[in-house]
Amino acid sequence: MNKDISVIIAAHKKYKMPEDGMYIPMQVGSQGKPDIGYIRDNTGDNISDKNRNFCELTGMYWLWKNDNSNVKGLVHYRRYFLEKKCKDKWEAIASKDYIEGILKDYDIILPKMRNYYIETNYSQYIHAHHKIDLDLTREIIAEKYSEYFGAYDKSMKMTKGHRFNMMIMKKKYFDEYCEWLFDILFELEKRLDISGYSDYDARVFGFVSERLLDVTKYYRGRKIEVSGQFRSYNRHEGVKNKLVLSIFVRELRFIEDDEVPEEQSKSNQIFLDGYVCKPPIYRKTPLGREIADILVAVNRPYGKSDYIPCIAWGRNARFAGGLEVGSHLQICGRVQSREYTKKIGEEEVEKRVAYEVSVSKIDLVEDEE
Repeated sequence: MNKDISVIIAAHKKYKMPEDGMYIPMQVGSQGKPDIGYIRDNTGDNISDKNRNFCELTGMYWLWKNDNSNVKGLVHYRRYFLEKKCKDKWEAIASKDYIEGILKDYDIILPKMRNYYIETNYSQYIHAHHKIDLDLTREIIAEKYSEYFGAYDKSMKMTKGHRFNMMIMKKKYFDEYCEWLFDILFELEKRLDISGYSDYDARVFGFVSERLLDVTKYYRGRKIEVSGQFRSYNRHEGVKNKLVLSIFVRELRFIEDDEVPEEQSKSNQIFLDGYVCKPPIYRKTPLGREIADILVAVNRPYGKSDYIPCIAWGRNARFAGGLEVGSHLQICGRVQSREYTKKIGEEEVEKRVAYEVSVSKIDLVEDEE
């Protein structure tokens, strides 16, 4: 198949199905079973005969190996993604239009996490299944995918996770995930003796795979390149408002040190085009340095403004100190955090951290009337 979106519905018996053409009912574990009128997972490159131990993953494997759709996904004949709350479940099931809308902004769609509250993912599993299943999985990840080892341990300590192997992903991510997942599971299959397992526990590779969906690469310490917008909002804290600053990321990628030319290695750069929204405060520090605080309103096309605190030094501070409210500015600088001491009483002081834009260049824009 080669469609825009192919979402298989894993089923082992005849059941009511959604009419939306995005969905493809699939008889999983169909090898040696009577035909029930759905696409069977025992055609092409398949692992249908492993269904007793791999559950819905035999359908997922089939989709990975035999389908070239731009978006691929898996749901169950009694579990779906919903687009609205409705008494009639069949009217609430996510449509192709709804999924396409989400995929304009996101690459992967997952169900709501299940929360165990008082148990970790690891403790919940070993209370319900066999401890060795996860311990061997950990060994395999350490040997074959060490970059995921820290994330695996972190995921096992969490008290919530995504379950049921339900997902909708753009092809690139679905195929990459399947390649990683099945490599681990097939190695686990070689090492794990399940001859004494009950029929329920023999579904081990389906159970383990649910715990791997939240394992991602361990990125701490990696260098990233981010582009986006510096944004602000007021957070109410009791009777006070606190200006909270964040970066709205539009693009992100991981980079290697040798990728970045030396002159660009200090890449913390920001450009603001906005207006002075309160009188700048010019002053001198105890050491005699000239500084000026400027609050700049950056107007957004969606009808709101971000209020960005800026700090200028030296001659830029002297220039900023003479600006009027409403002045149109273009500022180049960098985002920084700065620790300072705040006097809050006659003898009491406390250390605080300011987040702001440190100005390296400031221009006054003459707007045409």
